[in-house]
Amino acid sequence: LMDEWTQQGKRVNLLASEEHTELHSRKYRFVPRERFRFHTKVVEPTYERIPRSMEDLRFTVQIYNVQKVVEARDPTSISLNLGYHFGFKAAGFYDTELTTDYEPCRWSSNESSIELPGLDGSQGATLFLRLRRQAPESVALLPIRISFNGNPVGESKPSSRFEVTKYNIPRALLNGKEPNRIEFSCSTFNPARLGSSDDFRELGFMLHSVNLQSEAPINASLPYWLDFGNETDAVDGELRGFYAKEPVSYRWIEPAAQVLVSRPLAAEPGLEITLRAVKSCPDPNLRQFLVLSVNGVDVGKKELLDRWDDFRIYNFSIPKEVPRLPSTVIRIRVDPPWIPKSTDYYTDDWRALGCGIDWLRIGGKGE
Repeated sequence: LMDEWTQQGKRVNLLASEEHTELHSRKYRFVPRERFRFHTKVVEPTYERIPRSMEDLRFTVQIYNVQKVVEARDPTSISLNLGYHFGFKAAGFYDTELTTDYEPCRWSSNESSIELPGLDGSQGATLFLRLRRQAPESVALLPIRISFNGNPVGESKPSSRFEVTKYNIPRALLNGKEPNRIEFSCSTFNPARLGSSDDFRELGFMLHSVNLQSEAPINASLPYWLDFGNETDAVDGELRGFYAKEPVSYRWIEPAAQVLVSRPLAAEPGLEITLRAVKSCPDPNLRQFLVLSVNGVDVGKKELLDRWDDFRIYNFSIPKEVPRLPSTVIRIRVDPPWIPKSTDYYTDDWRALGCGIDWLRIGGKGE
């Protein structure tokens, strides 16, 4: 049916519904398009007596474009944002909702799980989770227990802010063809019984995104890609010195920033780092330079060109002197940074800015 509609030039949209639906395709992919959130009052559901109260109804609808797959899926990484979760089987989570910062997440119950597709390869992997726990101070909650394919891999004690935690997954626990199941077990609290709200749900923790990253070396055939500003960038790489996402899907960095990748560089020559970046200072008389180092070794310095709203691509070769470590550390610095003054008429943003970055890629030269 999809082949027939595609040949006819039809555009196909999909509305997500049942969370236990699992749907995968080698020919088509689900591209997030829009998210709607409904919040209204409804009569309490009861069949044994006349309804006596109104209840809050919160419901989120996700809309996807169904598009043909142009490039093969990255075989080294599986990312999932709980705001756009269609096609991934999940259980024990409540409906998607938005935080006060408009970040999508889902509250868990005491027992919950997510299934990710198989991850091929002969190496182990790292599991990244971005979660938080917001409970009244009077509630003493036990750590969240996390299992992978039925085996305990660690515990988490998240704070009231979203934070990323990571867990090593040995190769023996990874499924290559069958789904990989992540299970959570935690204590819960009931806001209504505590008198803090009219929410009668048993709440555990809030989950924003998940990433399962292979430890396969980065090379020309298995590159590393990080799209700053997308829904899962905080778990696709460990970010430090980055400001919050911009509405047009990129991030500003502080004068210095760091990306930690849980994959080593391959020993082969000819690797390079490519960034799509933009100058922060709109004053053409202030020259700013982008300085990169990898695993403690400087790999280059290039001038950021054009205006503050014109992104360009910058390439840096990775010399053989760069040590091959279990993880790859990329440090990004802008010299000089732009620190706006109160007299500047260019902006009303008073943060110290390095540059804006749209995406970063490590792979073979010229690819």
